[in-house]
Amino acid sequence: MHTIQWIVSTAPEIFLLLSIAIGTILGRLKFFGFAIGTTACILIVAVILGQLGAFTIPALFKSV
Repeated sequence: MHTIQWIVSTAPEIFLLLSIAIGTILGRLKFFGFAIGTTACILIVAVILGQLGAFTIPALFKSV
């Protein structure tokens, strides 16, 4: 857990890109012929990763 907190404090953009990657992969999967969708999965994964720590988004990402 200490490693995750260190990564969050030094490079929070890693978790932003990680949530997009994991959400895209999960969004393409079908369970019993049903798919949630890429956008919904990205949002769900981002909320779950957001529970890992307090993120401070750099000003560059806020402007983009």
